[in-house]
Amino acid sequence: MINILASLWPILVFFALGYGAKKTGLIPSELPHTINKVAIRAIFPAVILLSVPQLEIREGFYFAILAPWLCVVIAAVTVLLLSRIFKWPREVEGALMVLTALGNTGFLGVPMIKSLFGLEHLAIAVVFDQLGTFIAVSTYGTILVALYSGEQNVSTIKILKKVLLFPPFISLIVALFLSPTTLAPVHQLLDIMAAALIPMTMLSIGMQFVFRVDQEDLFPLVAGLSIKMLFLPLMIGLLGYVLSVSPAVLQTSIFQSATPPMVTGAVILTASHIAPKFTASVLGFGTLLALFWLPLVYLLLNAY
Repeated sequence: MINILASLWPILVFFALGYGAKKTGLIPSELPHTINKVAIRAIFPAVILLSVPQLEIREGFYFAILAPWLCVVIAAVTVLLLSRIFKWPREVEGALMVLTALGNTGFLGVPMIKSLFGLEHLAIAVVFDQLGTFIAVSTYGTILVALYSGEQNVSTIKILKKVLLFPPFISLIVALFLSPTTLAPVHQLLDIMAAALIPMTMLSIGMQFVFRVDQEDLFPLVAGLSIKMLFLPLMIGLLGYVLSVSPAVLQTSIFQSATPPMVTGAVILTASHIAPKFTASVLGFGTLLALFWLPLVYLLLNAY
């Protein structure tokens, strides 16, 4: 446990610094979004180029790509069922359809896996994020937001453009064709850039953290976070066990499935005026809970 806390202290410190900076009111409101852009366009590609060429494709690896899509299906069906039973407002239903299906596998999952697991797990986590979560938010997320915001036309070309021109996705495609030694001349530069992953992502999350919830939203919030952070990893773990998936792939898939709601998913919901206060509450409480929940998941995964 001491080793885990030692690994996580940078995450906790930079999260606290980001939240503290927000509370002072001295930072520009657009700063977190600027940090996100830098992380997405420079830091994530560097991490991908460092880790993915090291990955050895083997039996069971397909599961890291399949798992995030299974999360989407399981979460969507569960939310729709509960919404019908408890008669949740349409905007709350729409928000949970996105927030439970899409995890923070990039900004939180990847840094935590970097801290807790080895390079092999990091590469798998990147593939889970890029071939699963990112494509899902660009397709499933875009379609859901359009449906629940009342938008009539969802452009297939626009969705494809988002996916194909996304810098981390481009880096992933390139990295899949590189050998571990190809980037040796720029390895030191990539190392320096990748080292900024935890500071930048956790500062951004801390700056966007919201710690409040309306009384009528309490049950949907608890239900949503239970689906996202408990039910989904249990289902992914059970399925992976039945399919005899390799330990590294299964551990990474379970861990990524247990991450809190995705920041980008919350941003597109808020921008479309779909339950903005509820969305902020789910994102805030989920992120805070994850700082304690994900280390526990790590302990459970390594208990046997």
